[in-house]
Amino acid sequence: SARTVLRRARRAAPGDPRAHFHLGLAESALGALPAAEASFREAARLAPEDPEARVALGRTLARQGRAGEARAAYGEALRLAPRSAAALTALGMLDLADGEAERAAGRFEQALASEPEHRQALYHLGSALRLLGRPAEAEAVEERFAATAPAHSPSGSRSRSRSGSPRPR
Repeated sequence: SARTVLRRARRAAPGDPRAHFHLGLAESALGALPAAEASFREAARLAPEDPEARVALGRTLARQGRAGEARAAYGEALRLAPRSAAALTALGMLDLADGEAERAAGRFEQALASEPEHRQALYHLGSALRLLGRPAEAEAVEERFAATAPAHSPSGSRSRSRSGSPRPR
């Protein structure tokens, strides 16, 4: 039903980038990635200064296996917001997927310099450090990750991130 409401909102205000952005989020959550991509592209076109639309577009492209296009979208987000923790983390995740753990760790560290409690950056930095054979540093980062558990987390659960990914070991 959220998708229906958001589609109505987009029709009512076709020039509103947030209507397109939020519809893209709904489409993405439902797995309708081509529709989400179209909505995020339109949001980015309507709000050329908004890095958030580009990060969301990048995530959608990455989920479709289009890493090169995702990198370009994240790069555009960084051009608009050079310290974007979301864009830096997303690029780091692509680097990890490409086997570039050192580069990924650097991106996660940049993201954390901008936003010290960015959970996704903390989570993936721990993984990158383990891949690099730096278990003591990984453990320290994992402790930081656990300490940033969302307040709504049942009993302060330390085993899952906001995205539901298991904690690195």
